[in-house]
Amino acid sequence: MAQPLIAPMPPNCTLGVDCTVEVVALDPTDGSTVTGVTVANYSIYVDSAGGAEQLSYGPFMFVPGPGA
Repeated sequence: MAQPLIAPMPPNCTLGVDCTVEVVALDPTDGSTVTGVTVANYSIYVDSAGGAEQLSYGPFMFVPGPGA
């Protein structure tokens, strides 16, 4: 079984709304794509110096709940 790998994103990488982060397994000897690899339990750390309001994305629609 392969050892876990921590691979950082490029420095100062800004991801926009509706962006996609793709994980591809590469053979370390020749760089070819390796199939049949499962990626699990990964995390993306978000550093927002401007505050949580910059992370908001809408449209937000409030729907009345039961008994409203």
